[in-house]
Amino acid sequence: MARADLILKLNVRKDERTVAPVETGGHIRYFFSTFTGNFRTVLLVNVIYALIFALPLLFSAFVLPTLATNYVMNGKSFVGNFGIGFPNVTDNLNEALHTMMLARYAVVYPCIIFSIFVAFVGLSGVFHVSRGLLWGEKVIIKSFFRGIKHLWKPFMITGAGVAALSAGLLYGIGWCLEQNLLGQATAGSWILFVALILVGLLAVMYLFFLLPTFSCYRFSFKESLQNAGLFVCLLPLPTLIVSIIAIGLMMLTAINAMMGYIFVALLFTVGFMFYAMMITTFGQYAFDGFIVPQVDPKNPLGRRPVTVQTAVKGKDVTPKGQGQVKGQPAKGGYTDKQQPKKPVNYGQYKPTNYKKKKRK
Repeated sequence: MARADLILKLNVRKDERTVAPVETGGHIRYFFSTFTGNFRTVLLVNVIYALIFALPLLFSAFVLPTLATNYVMNGKSFVGNFGIGFPNVTDNLNEALHTMMLARYAVVYPCIIFSIFVAFVGLSGVFHVSRGLLWGEKVIIKSFFRGIKHLWKPFMITGAGVAALSAGLLYGIGWCLEQNLLGQATAGSWILFVALILVGLLAVMYLFFLLPTFSCYRFSFKESLQNAGLFVCLLPLPTLIVSIIAIGLMMLTAINAMMGYIFVALLFTVGFMFYAMMITTFGQYAFDGFIVPQVDPKNPLGRRPVTVQTAVKGKDVTPKGQGQVKGQPAKGGYTDKQQPKKPVNYGQYKPTNYKKKKRK
C-alpha cells in the first residue's frame, strides 16, 4: 500500500490540548528540557505510581526470580567428591535447572503477568500527566488521578492484551532458554526464540503510538488501534530505533546485580515518567507530521475540505488518479454547501469533551 494511502486512512480530529501549542525547537531537546524543568512533579508522580501500581511489577520482575532461584538451589552442591566422603552427595545440575525453571513457570511468571495488568491501569494517569507537561498545561498531582478517572478503560483493555501476550512470550522464551541451559536446544527452538523476540519488538513498537494516542486524543478504541498500526507502517525505521533504545536501557540490568539495583532505583524515582514522556514525545512527533496538518479548523472532528495534498504539510501525497473531484469532499470533510453555520472556534483550544454551562 502506498504511503499516501496509509496517511489518508488515518483517523483525524483535534487533540485534547487546552493551551496553544508551544515552539519546541526540536522534539528531543524539548523532551529533556521539559523533563528537567518539571523534575519535582515528575518525581512525585513517579513515586506515587510506583507505590500504588508498579510495586508488584518491580518485585515480581527483579526480586522474586532471585528468591525462587535461591530457594531451589539452597543446600545443593554440584562439585564432585574431594578425597574421602566430601561433600558426600553431588546433585544433578540438569534436574536443579529444570526445577528452577518450574519455579518460574509456577510462581514468577504468573505474578509478572498479573502485575503487568495492574501497572497498565496506573499508566493512564502517568501518560495523562506526561502529555500535560509536554503541552505546557498546568499539571498538579491531582492530574494523575484525573487521568486514571478518564482513561482507565482503554489502558485496562490494553493491559489485558499486553498481559496475555506477555504470558505467551514469557513461557515461550523461558522454554527456549531451558532447552539451551540443559544442552537440548535444536534449530526449531532457536527459530522459535527469534520469532518470539521479533513479536515482542513489534508489540513495543505498536505501543509507542497506541499509548500516547489514548492520552492525546479521544478516538474510539478501534480508531486508536488502527492509527497505531498505520503509524508503525509510516515510520518503521524511527520507531524501530527508538524501541531498541528503550529496550536496550532495560537490558543493562543483565550486566550484573549492581546495574539491576540501580535500574530499579531509577524506575522507582523517575523511570516510569521518563519512559512515558519519551513515548509521548515520539508519538507527538508522528501526530504533528500526519494528523495535525489534516485537521479542519472549522470542523475539528474531520479533515480539511480540500485536496488530499494537505495530508502532509508541504508535500504532495495525492495518490495517482485519486485527486479530489471539484465539489466533492475529502474523507471526513465536507463541501462548501455542507459547512456548519456555527463552526467551532479552534483557536480557543478547549477540550472536545468541554460542556457549556447552561444559562439561568
